[in-house]
Amino acid sequence: MRIVVTGYGSTGDTLPLVALAASLQRAGHSVVLVTDEAVGQIAGRLGLDLRVLPGSARSMLTDGSPGWSRTMKSGRPSMQLFAEVTRPNTSRIPLSCATEAEW
Repeated sequence: MRIVVTGYGSTGDTLPLVALAASLQRAGHSVVLVTDEAVGQIAGRLGLDLRVLPGSARSMLTDGSPGWSRTMKSGRPSMQLFAEVTRPNTSRIPLSCATEAEW
C-alpha cells in the first residue's frame, strides 16, 4: 500500500508521525513522510522517504508571533494562532509533494 504521513509542528508533534511512518515501512508499505525539517535527520537515519515542507514550525513559534504570545498568556490554542503560524508557509507548499510517476 502507498501511504503519505504528514504533519507540521514541533518535534513533539512530528516524532509520533516518524514512528508511524517507520512502522508502516517495516510492515512492507511504501511510505512518504511529509513534514518540516525538524525531524529530517531522524527520518533519514530510519531510511524514510522524506519530503520537507517549507518553513519551520519551530522558527514560527520562537520568533514570537502576536498570536503565539496571546496563546501563551491565555493557555488556550486558537484557530487564529494556527492560521497566523501557518500563513507565511502555506503559499510555498506545493499542491503535490509526490507525483504518481515518483511512486
